[in-house]
Amino acid sequence: MDTHIELKNGDTDTGKKWGGKVLAETPAYTVTELQKNLKSVGTFTTAENGIFGPQTEKSLKIFQWVCANMTVCIKAKARATRLKTSNILTSGKLDKSTYDELAVWVKDSKKVTGDLVRVPFSGLSNIEAGPSFKKTGSTKVQAGELVMSSGAKALLTKLNEKAKEKKVTIKINQVFREHGVKVSGAVVPPASKSQHLIGHALDCNIVDGDSWNNSTNFKNKKQTQNAKDIVKALKDAGYRWGGDFTKVDTPHFDSKLDSATFPYDAKFFLNQRMVSENQEIPKEAS
Repeated sequence: MDTHIELKNGDTDTGKKWGGKVLAETPAYTVTELQKNLKSVGTFTTAENGIFGPQTEKSLKIFQWVCANMTVCIKAKARATRLKTSNILTSGKLDKSTYDELAVWVKDSKKVTGDLVRVPFSGLSNIEAGPSFKKTGSTKVQAGELVMSSGAKALLTKLNEKAKEKKVTIKINQVFREHGVKVSGAVVPPASKSQHLIGHALDCNIVDGDSWNNSTNFKNKKQTQNAKDIVKALKDAGYRWGGDFTKVDTPHFDSKLDSATFPYDAKFFLNQRMVSENQEIPKEAS
């Protein structure tokens, strides 16, 4: 790569515009080449056209975000560990550091992946699948397993811990949600940028003896004291409860990742892709 060329949004091979300038000679590394290499690592999913537009910029930013934040990738069709490259910024511009890292990924046939994990219900003392729970569509997921982001698994652990303390059972209705799959039985219409779409949320009912603490019970203020205590404990631990939302959704808890920020967009792409492309989803102890 010519070190003085920094490819960015607005550049185009057909217009001979690279680095924001119209050049007489074609540089060694073009927008088409960048798109080809981003497709190789798995972030560019459309046809290469030599035009650096919003899709190319987003694909590049996802790669940059992965480099700086993810410790796993796919190599030889298997998950592999990697070191974070903290010197790469999520800028959407192809600087020298990004170019060098991308070249290594292409050379080593590495691909991006997300942070979803499989958690077996059998390892959770007080949490089980509810009657409406459906297994995630990936063939990598087995019956009796839920799928969520490893970055939000502490929410599940805390919920199980409090349920065990209160001697109640948590019935899970939904955790990770596949984009485009119709949601049935939702208390409120699913948000277009839901925390479920990145694996950071769960919907559940708290079964306390003969009392099924669901949305109706909460609405009618008939929830048990144990249910109130569990909600308070999770809120005190920093998790959001849907009962506090403008559109009240009492079965919902989440470990919020701001949907207006790029990390949400990156996780959405990576985690949804893990399922749509049937990538390996590692099994994690409950």
